Amino acid sequence: MVDDLMDVGFSFEKGERSGTFILQNSLNPFIKNENKGLEIMSISQALTKYPWLKEKYFFKAVKEDSIHIPSDHDSGDELFGYFIWVKEGVKVTLPCQTAFYMGKNESSQILHNIVFMEDGSELKLITGCLTGTDVDFAEHFSIDEYYVGKDAKLVNTMLHSWGRKVNVYSKSGVVVDDRSIYESNYVSFKTPQDLCVDSEVFLDGNKSSTKSLSIAFSNKGSTLEIGGDVHLNGNET
Repeated sequence: MVDDLMDVGFSFEKGERSGTFILQNSLNPFIKNENKGLEIMSISQALTKYPWLKEKYFFKAVKEDSIHIPSDHDSGDELFGYFIWVKEGVKVTLPCQTAFYMGKNESSQILHNIVFMEDGSELKLITGCLTGTDVDFAEHFSIDEYYVGKDAKLVNTMLHSWGRKVNVYSKSGVVVDDRSIYESNYVSFKTPQDLCVDSEVFLDGNKSSTKSLSIAFSNKGSTLEIGGDVHLNGNET
């Protein structure tokens, strides 16, 4: 698994990352944090620890019915995914890395991730998603919400490597405040059978901006649907 993770931008060298979150299948995640102004935890732990998270930010940038998850994939009340919180004025110099690895055949991952950035903060986030070489079929469902405070900047890089018969469905919502920047880089090195990536960026703050780059290498017989919308709600966005 180590070599596979390195192929999607992961580093195991000391001093190269500010924090790490790894989820293998639906096991307990491995979490490591090297920055005092940065909090990283599982989304289930965060919702229990911080009641305001569910009230203000849970399913606020993304609608609950934005992804259809078949009933036979219901994982119960337990949620999987991460919560990343960058405190006010903290500029995290080293990238933070997260990874979602599927190593079981005919398995599914259902994720909900939230990034909350306070005013004046900065973060570079690298996320690697992949299946093991022995995985023939699997399904990956992901809901991602990003909240970028005033005068903040988030650079979000996603590097994916999937098996030929894997299905991937992802929906993200981004809320950007005054004078803030959200940049998205998406690369699919090995494209699954069915890939649907949809994003909505809400430039609610004045003079806020966004930039998006997507690169996907397609296989014969693959279906790719990659795109999204930008809502220019603030002045001079």
